[in-house]
Amino acid sequence: MLGAASAIVCALAVLNRSEAAMPPIQVLDTPPAYASVGTEAFVRGGSIYVIGSSAVVRDASARRGRCGDIFAVKKLASILVHEEWHITHP
Repeated sequence: MLGAASAIVCALAVLNRSEAAMPPIQVLDTPPAYASVGTEAFVRGGSIYVIGSSAVVRDASARRGRCGDIFAVKKLASILVHEEWHITHP
Protein backbone atom coordinates (compact mmCIF):
# COMPACT_ATOMS: atom_id res chain seq x y z
CA MET A 1 0.00 0.00 0.00
CA LEU A 2 1.25 3.43 -0.93
CA GLY A 3 0.99 6.33 1.48
CA ALA A 4 -1.16 9.42 1.07
CA ALA A 5 1.86 11.46 -0.06
CA SER A 6 2.59 8.93 -2.83
CA ALA A 7 -1.06 9.03 -3.93
CA ILE A 8 -0.79 12.82 -4.20
CA VAL A 9 2.37 12.49 -6.30
CA CYS A 10 0.47 10.11 -8.60
CA ALA A 11 -2.45 12.56 -8.84
CA LEU A 12 -0.06 15.40 -9.70
CA ALA A 13 1.48 13.20 -12.42
CA VAL A 14 -1.99 12.73 -13.93
CA LEU A 15 -2.25 16.53 -14.03
CA ASN A 16 1.30 16.81 -15.44
CA ARG A 17 2.06 19.16 -12.55
CA SER A 18 4.79 19.26 -9.95
CA GLU A 19 4.33 19.89 -6.27
CA ALA A 20 6.16 23.21 -6.77
CA ALA A 21 3.49 24.30 -9.29
CA MET A 22 0.70 23.85 -6.72
CA PRO A 23 -0.16 25.65 -3.52
CA PRO A 24 1.25 23.89 -0.45
CA ILE A 25 -0.42 20.51 0.10
CA GLN A 26 -0.61 18.98 3.55
CA VAL A 27 -2.05 15.64 4.61
CA LEU A 28 -4.12 15.33 7.77
CA ASP A 29 -4.85 11.89 9.19
CA THR A 30 -8.41 12.84 10.09
CA PRO A 31 -10.60 15.84 9.30
CA PRO A 32 -10.69 18.64 11.84
CA ALA A 33 -13.81 19.08 13.98
CA TYR A 34 -14.99 22.04 11.89
CA ALA A 35 -14.93 20.09 8.59
CA SER A 36 -18.12 18.70 7.09
CA VAL A 37 -18.78 14.97 7.28
CA GLY A 38 -17.24 13.26 4.27
CA THR A 39 -14.69 16.00 3.61
CA GLU A 40 -11.89 14.76 1.35
CA ALA A 41 -9.92 18.00 1.18
CA PHE A 42 -10.27 21.67 2.01
CA VAL A 43 -8.42 24.96 1.78
CA ARG A 44 -7.31 27.06 4.68
CA GLY A 45 -4.77 29.87 4.76
CA GLY A 46 -3.53 29.33 1.20
CA SER A 47 -2.82 25.62 1.67
CA ILE A 48 -4.64 22.54 0.46
CA TYR A 49 -5.35 20.01 3.19
CA VAL A 50 -6.03 16.45 2.06
CA ILE A 51 -7.66 14.02 4.48
CA GLY A 52 -5.46 10.92 4.44
CA SER A 53 -8.19 8.69 5.89
CA SER A 54 -10.74 9.61 3.18
CA ALA A 55 -11.94 6.87 0.85
CA VAL A 56 -10.46 8.53 -2.24
CA VAL A 57 -6.99 8.69 -0.69
CA ARG A 58 -7.24 5.12 0.63
CA ASP A 59 -8.27 3.90 -2.84
CA ALA A 60 -5.61 5.99 -4.59
CA SER A 61 -3.07 4.51 -2.17
CA ALA A 62 -4.11 0.88 -2.71
CA ARG A 63 -1.32 -0.85 -4.60
CA ARG A 64 -2.69 -1.98 -7.95
CA GLY A 65 0.13 -0.85 -10.19
CA ARG A 66 2.72 1.91 -10.07
CA CYS A 67 0.06 4.05 -8.43
CA GLY A 68 -3.16 2.93 -6.78
CA ASP A 69 -6.61 2.63 -8.35
CA ILE A 70 -6.38 4.90 -11.43
CA PHE A 71 -9.97 6.10 -11.06
CA ALA A 72 -9.29 7.15 -7.47
CA VAL A 73 -6.03 8.81 -8.55
CA LYS A 74 -7.94 10.78 -11.20
CA LYS A 75 -10.59 11.77 -8.67
CA LEU A 76 -7.88 12.90 -6.26
CA ALA A 77 -6.34 14.93 -9.11
CA SER A 78 -9.69 16.62 -9.72
CA ILE A 79 -10.04 17.36 -6.00
CA LEU A 80 -6.60 19.01 -5.97
CA VAL A 81 -7.50 21.19 -8.98
CA HIS A 82 -10.82 22.11 -7.35
CA GLU A 83 -9.12 23.15 -4.12
CA GLU A 84 -6.43 25.04 -6.04
CA TRP A 85 -9.21 27.01 -7.75
CA HIS A 86 -10.48 28.17 -4.35
CA ILE A 87 -7.02 29.55 -3.57
CA THR A 88 -6.48 31.27 -6.92
CA HIS A 89 -10.04 32.71 -7.06
CA PRO A 90 -10.73 34.04 -3.54
